[in-house]
Amino acid sequence: RVAAQAVRFFREIDSLKASFKTALLKLPDRQEMPALLDSVSMAGKKSGVDFLLFEPKVEEKPLPKVNPAAPAKPADEMAGEKAPKTAAAKTAGQPVKPAGPEKFYDEILVKMQISGDFQNTLSFFNEVGRLPRIINIEQIEIAAPVADAKGKGGNLKTSCIMKTYMFV
Repeated sequence: RVAAQAVRFFREIDSLKASFKTALLKLPDRQEMPALLDSVSMAGKKSGVDFLLFEPKVEEKPLPKVNPAAPAKPADEMAGEKAPKTAAAKTAGQPVKPAGPEKFYDEILVKMQISGDFQNTLSFFNEVGRLPRIINIEQIEIAAPVADAKGKGGNLKTSCIMKTYMFV
């Protein structure tokens, strides 16, 4: 029976390999990031928007919390304490956390500001959506144009965060 099903299993393996290759195309690695960012800027030029800002956004990781009300121990008092000898002794009495799934991707955030009329801005978002990579545009803020002396408005100033993902 196992030998008869081997052909089916090999077809499933080939199908999974093809799916994995497709997923890798949508998640660039570090070497492909400049090309991806270049294709986003080309989409902007094609759409007729001007880039005012295009910079990576670094997320700040929170620092460990320290209780300012807790008195600090003097160094001589800390020296007299014995350190636990085993990892089990360190975690005694603490619940064991189950291992979660490892992330196989990193998020890359790029802060953007673009200038253009409404149709050009929508065209840019559409062009970015058609790129073969996974790219999300989030936190979109559109500022109304300032009217000139003739009553005509200028270009819209749009701020947003472009989020893409990178295979680890």
